[in-house]
Amino acid sequence: MAFLKQEFYLIMVSVWNILRGRRQVASRKPKQTESGIGSHEHLKKFNISVKVGLEDVGHGIKDNPSIAVLVETMPAKRQPESPGTNPMATVKEGES
Repeated sequence: MAFLKQEFYLIMVSVWNILRGRRQVASRKPKQTESGIGSHEHLKKFNISVKVGLEDVGHGIKDNPSIAVLVETMPAKRQPESPGTNPMATVKEGES
């Protein structure tokens, strides 16, 4: 009996490849700046009290937004198989 299987693929797509705009429409502060750890000048710009002044904290951080898309494909089609004819079949001793 033929077995039909539906296959699903998870595709990760970078948001920057899809969305483009002329100006910034959404913004959020990184959790690290809310913690009060970072450079004095940067934290003072946002009126955040400095708990630990570390100049290099937060430099080089980038957001890498992505979106997951679940795609359903057509059911896989297979030829009906007779017993012992598929590639994984083994031949028992004494059979030919």
